[in-house]
Amino acid sequence: MEVNFEKEAAIVEAVLFLESEPLATEALAQAAQLSQNVVEECIVLLKEKYAREDSGVELAVITGGYVLTPKKDIWNTVKERYGKKNEVRLSKA
Repeated sequence: MEVNFEKEAAIVEAVLFLESEPLATEALAQAAQLSQNVVEECIVLLKEKYAREDSGVELAVITGGYVLTPKKDIWNTVKERYGKKNEVRLSKA
């Protein structure tokens, strides 16, 4: 029997959208209230979804956690407006 992970993938996607920091699989499972195995399957589905040309974001792994980021070719278009926000967050130190 094949399991349909669309609803669970939507939950994982929403958690990733709402989080500002990368989440490891364990933390993502806890936040989404799903098992790690289900989250791992959802990650595969989301990677496939974001690999399409009509998607402006991708699922990236940063410091061992998953995060939604703009695709590199899209980033060049939006970085003038949104890249400055990240610079402001950095301390002068």
